[in-house]
Amino acid sequence: MKFAQKRCQLPSPKILSN
Repeated sequence: MKFAQKRCQLPSPKILSN
């Protein structure tokens, strides 16, 4: 999930993770 790492910068990475 390389894209997840980039989105991790967002304030709500947990929501994207779901």
